[in-house]
Amino acid sequence: MTRAKDISKILTDANIGGTLDVSGAFTSQGIDDNADAVAITIDSSEDVTLSGNLSTGVNKFIDIRDADGHVSGRLRNVSGSNNALTIEADPDNSASSTFMSFKIDTSERMRIDSSGNLGLGATSVDTDIHIEKSSDIAIKLERTNSGVSTISVPSSGFLNILNTSNAGLTLGTNNTERMRIDSSGKVGIGTTTPSSFGSITSDLVVGTTSGEHGMTIASGTGNSGRLQFADNTSSPFRGAIEYAHSSDALFFYTSGTQRMAIQSNGRVNIGVGNSTDTGFRFFSPSGQSSKVAEFAKNDGTGCHLPVGSTAFTASSDETLKENITEFNKQTSYDDIKKMRAVTFNYKDWTLNGINYKDDKKRIGFIAQDWVTNYPEIIDKDQNDKLCMKYTETIPVLLSALQKAQEKIEAMEARITTLEGA
Repeated sequence: MTRAKDISKILTDANIGGTLDVSGAFTSQGIDDNADAVAITIDSSEDVTLSGNLSTGVNKFIDIRDADGHVSGRLRNVSGSNNALTIEADPDNSASSTFMSFKIDTSERMRIDSSGNLGLGATSVDTDIHIEKSSDIAIKLERTNSGVSTISVPSSGFLNILNTSNAGLTLGTNNTERMRIDSSGKVGIGTTTPSSFGSITSDLVVGTTSGEHGMTIASGTGNSGRLQFADNTSSPFRGAIEYAHSSDALFFYTSGTQRMAIQSNGRVNIGVGNSTDTGFRFFSPSGQSSKVAEFAKNDGTGCHLPVGSTAFTASSDETLKENITEFNKQTSYDDIKKMRAVTFNYKDWTLNGINYKDDKKRIGFIAQDWVTNYPEIIDKDQNDKLCMKYTETIPVLLSALQKAQEKIEAMEARITTLEGA
């Protein structure tokens, strides 16, 4: 062990002014710096203290130099700052691609490269923050007494963002919330209260109750976009709404089968989708042998079109009716003499910006001839124009015909009597 007098001789020869006390502590008033105050203290616990008055504006630092004399690192207390400390790598900028490494048990745990990128477990840092690990990775955000949130990558490779407390998750832009997943898992885009929109329709809510909002499904020009309804994964869907961009047609599915199509020319097909004719068509579903279409109340009264029929049938069972009163045949006979049976064609008209022209000769009645005595068969459209239920004129015509038949039979009886006289 080096003796005290030997250490004293070394200090003297090195021109170091200081004392070595009996406890083993060493203090210096400067090492070849002509200092007049204590600058370095090494105490009996081998702790090193740098001392100085910061108010003088002089930074105090320790340099670590390499074999060429370049400063590899520096520990500095900052002038003018209260209790501030900086740790610097390559402070004289003598090298390129410098980095600062932090190790535990000889293994590097953190690195800051010359661009300011931070690596945790990563030695090749190529982003602002780079975390690398061979096992699960997680970042934990904890606010005391307010819950914990984590961002993690488990062995599955998924990116997990998890709030472990009974609270939601929000995303925003321009300092404004844009999307929210609330504590029950409901997703709101443009709304902060997705759970307020009904128990079975609040899983995803887009927009608010003010202004216009929407959602777009974009597909290729030869592909389709689809909204599906499913109750299992073995059969992908039970119901669906699909738009086929290749044909510009809209399809509707139930029970996994296409049931209705709106073609690009406006043609509506119910029961089958493979038709491009204009107009509206009903097709009997597979296995349906009685009705193609039905228009009825929930009690079953109304009309329907049987398969293969050219006319609708209407509910007419006497047990379904009340307040039954027969027409006065003489009145009907007198009334129809005032009714005009005409041929005509409709005037040109415009609908949704499209001009239509009717060149077809038609037959029918004039609604104004019927409205006074038979208002039951007259309706009005959205433009307050009169419309007729043509089939309901049949009872009036039949009543008048029965009266005419009575007159014919009476006249035949008189002729028979006169001829026999």
